[in-house]
Amino acid sequence: ATHGGFATSKHLTPAADAKPFRMYIGSLERSFPVDTARQMGQILADAGHPTDLVVIPFQTHWFYDSGPKIAEDAWAWFSAL
Repeated sequence: ATHGGFATSKHLTPAADAKPFRMYIGSLERSFPVDTARQMGQILADAGHPTDLVVIPFQTHWFYDSGPKIAEDAWAWFSAL
């Protein structure tokens, strides 16, 4: 699970045991635009990783206030795998 950032396709190779991937990004994120996160999600999916993008409305890169709620959601997601 990630917050904000991304990697380019040159950093990924298809894997036989590709792990699921979840990205959290704010709709008002400026450092890593939502469209870039969507592109990254597609790159991950193309490499075989089941990918889930969670866009948080009105959220910027400042996750310190909402971090505990995001962490709770991420742990629930991990537990459901």
